Amino acid sequence: MTTKTDLKQIGSHLQKKRKEAGYKSAKAFAKHLGINPNTYTQYEQGLVSFSYEKAWKFADALNCTLDELGGRTPPEQRIYSDPDQEALNGYFESMNKVGRGALVQTARLMSDGDSVRIEKDREESIQVSPEVEEVA
Repeated sequence: MTTKTDLKQIGSHLQKKRKEAGYKSAKAFAKHLGINPNTYTQYEQGLVSFSYEKAWKFADALNCTLDELGGRTPPEQRIYSDPDQEALNGYFESMNKVGRGALVQTARLMSDGDSVRIEKDREESIQVSPEVEEVA
């Protein structure tokens, strides 16, 4: 369910994107799209909601994503399917240069033992960035 506040916020972002795209008036943009200018103005004012199909049409015409059109910041996506690997990456990103080097060195020492190493089925090896190697 979309609230009045949501409609106003979406309408405000729609207007912002329209202006950024170079359409000086709502009427000019509505004519470009072939829709009633009064109806389009109500979208921008947050008085009326519009369909998903209309949102696609607006986003395509304004050369933006649906998220940008609505002013939404999508949630951060998980990069790793393994939660432990994701956690390690999070720890690494939260550390300063010295801490990162220590973590990399610890991982390097642990991977030297055959009992903990699992070779991946790929030809390329994982490369550590020069900044991290410098600290380690």
